[in-house]
Amino acid sequence: MPDVARDKFMRLMQEVDELEECVEELERKRTACRGTRDQEAVQRELDARLERLEEKRTELVRISDGCRRPHPNV
Repeated sequence: MPDVARDKFMRLMQEVDELEECVEELERKRTACRGTRDQEAVQRELDARLERLEEKRTELVRISDGCRRPHPNV
């Protein structure tokens, strides 16, 4: 029987990695198109990806925190 929590955790880690790579690429693209009409569109897409990345990181932390064993002194 597959471990559903582990699968979700691994999937989220993969999504975070992909979003981080996308953000890096968009930041390079934004720098390259500085001063052009495309700059606004790239910035909007970058902002959307950064927001999504923050959501996924928050979810990943929440799941990660829920998987830990309680501290023995608590």
